[in-house]
Amino acid sequence: MDIEVDIEGVTDKALSDAIRLAVRTLGAECAQPGELRLTVSPSETRGQWDLGLRTLEGIVLSSWVEAAEALPKFVERTLRDYLTTRRTDAYRAMHWVLLIGLAALAQSV
Repeated sequence: MDIEVDIEGVTDKALSDAIRLAVRTLGAECAQPGELRLTVSPSETRGQWDLGLRTLEGIVLSSWVEAAEALPKFVERTLRDYLTTRRTDAYRAMHWVLLIGLAALAQSV
């Protein structure tokens, strides 16, 4: 999966590199089609940090209050949760399409 990362407000290069590594590793683990744009930035109104995910389906925004050192783990966990939920939703949709198709086939016999 192609994930573009934009990090704002993190001045520690080791920290921003850790975020990029976590995202790159997760992107390699989750072989799904599509592209994501992930933005990590300081928040002014909702907390200390914002994480935005821009996908073809829309925008997902998370805000939280954490120390900057917690960003790599938080970003990885939030992105993993999103990708897992997305995969589960797609599976459920395919499952219902299959069940509807089988029911229609059974009625026609």
